[in-house]
Amino acid sequence: MKKLAVLRKQLDTIDRKLIVLIGQRMKIARKIGVLKMMFNLPIYQPRREKEILKHVASRAKRAGIEPSVAVHLFQLLFRASRKAQHGTKKQ
Repeated sequence: MKKLAVLRKQLDTIDRKLIVLIGQRMKIARKIGVLKMMFNLPIYQPRREKEILKHVASRAKRAGIEPSVAVHLFQLLFRASRKAQHGTKKQ
């Protein structure tokens, strides 16, 4: 049981790091949203997302992660980023 507690503690540490990284990603997404509004660019850019998902799937496979899981995770991140970008205003 001690081994289980140690492994769970390691997962907790990774989870905290993931939250920080996701927060950083969202901050950048909001900045991108401001630029898109300034230049009248669409928030949703399917070609860019498709390109990223292709790379995500490839990297996931090399990392031993089920590609569909990684793709789904990034699709959720994209949705959250688009939502954040819609909330931005021209400055």
